[in-house]
Amino acid sequence: MGIRIKKTLGYGLCDVKSENGIITDPRFNQEWSDNLWEWEGKNIEGFFEFAKAEDEKREWGLGLHLFPDASFIGGGKPYLYDFLTYDSEYGLENVIVLTPITGREWKRFDDMIDYYEEPTKGYRSCDPHFEVLDVPLYPYDAYINNETGEIADETVREMIYQIRNSTIDLKTEKNEKKIDAYHYIIELALKKLDCEMHWTEKWNVMIPEEIQDYCRYMNMFTNESHMWKLQPMIYTYWS
Repeated sequence: MGIRIKKTLGYGLCDVKSENGIITDPRFNQEWSDNLWEWEGKNIEGFFEFAKAEDEKREWGLGLHLFPDASFIGGGKPYLYDFLTYDSEYGLENVIVLTPITGREWKRFDDMIDYYEEPTKGYRSCDPHFEVLDVPLYPYDAYINNETGEIADETVREMIYQIRNSTIDLKTEKNEKKIDAYHYIIELALKKLDCEMHWTEKWNVMIPEEIQDYCRYMNMFTNESHMWKLQPMIYTYWS
């Protein structure tokens, strides 16, 4: 089979430290990174039991253990590696992405449009790349404190919307008074969010519960606060 494009939508980090394709980043537990693919090839039943117990602690549970097989990535029985995208050989050594296993359309190979569209984006042929998004990924439409994971209230959501919309409007606005008004809106919203330059200093989009469960079950991070800083992104590479 020839080289194909792989596209992944998920929550990741784009500053992962590694040496010769081996993750050395202090944010990750060494046992997890040392046994990365050994862990990933194992069956998922243990994870489902863990997720079921975590569901019982929540106000509303995901019920991952109740999903039919057809709901998962690949349409069949899922494995732990379905969560993870990390390819230091063909992709980028500094990028790792976690995808909800119930997001069947979040991870795929290219179609004909992708194959011919990629070279038009300004990348050289086969260059891996990623785009960090600043919006929640449906259906996980909420924001959180990026230190504690606490769900943000409607005021935070409204301030972020105001910042995002004003920033977009500034790109095309020519009227000086309106430009000043947009800057003022952004300044006030940042102040209410307790941020100086950007709302992501303190806030992030919601991290899906099944990814939270994966990180805890695999003991992936040395501190849970690292999990709350996973960013929504689209990751593309050829393999």
